[in-house]
Amino acid sequence: MNEVIELSDVPALVARYHAPLLRYAALYLDYAGAEDATQDTWERFWAVIRAGGTIRPEGAQALLYKILKRRLIDLARRMKYRLALPLEALEVEPLREGWEAEIAERETVEQALAQMTDFLRETLLLREAGYEFEEIALHMDVTPASVRVRLLRARRQAAGLLERMAS
Repeated sequence: MNEVIELSDVPALVARYHAPLLRYAALYLDYAGAEDATQDTWERFWAVIRAGGTIRPEGAQALLYKILKRRLIDLARRMKYRLALPLEALEVEPLREGWEAEIAERETVEQALAQMTDFLRETLLLREAGYEFEEIALHMDVTPASVRVRLLRARRQAAGLLERMAS
């Protein structure tokens, strides 16, 4: 890629970042909503480039995540989307023996996540979705060390909430 992103660079960026952006959006929305939010992100990114905005290749990922995060916040405010964790995230397969208990467990986890602060919940969900510390740090505009501390706090808080809910 060039020193500044041009329209001809966008297909390579889509190939690289579309799936991770979609995976991130799917932490907060159902699949259709995540697709829409991701598509809106690309359209806004494209508009910045068409308008002559200067984006360096090393800043593309951060800009894409900021656009997507703002879109998710807008959607949450306007449509009151509820956190929708994919069943795969909890390794639950519906309609197998014991599925009722697994669904109840998922609901308990969702209730615990809803009680966590936004930055701890987001850190935990991004890490559980497979993002590396450096990727999370870039997205959240903090250092990787800060991500590790937040993740430790998030896991402790989640464990405490789940323990209290179980008793």
